[in-house]
Amino acid sequence: MYGVPTDAQVRSAGEYVQHLRRDLERVYEV
Repeated sequence: MYGVPTDAQVRSAGEYVQHLRRDLERVYEV
C-alpha cells in the first residue's frame, strides 16, 4: 500500500494540485 506511488496515483495527485491552484488563484485574484 505504501511506497512508490503508481502512475495513476501521480496523475490524480497532479490533477488535484492543479484544481487547488486554480481555486487559490480565483480566491486571491486582485
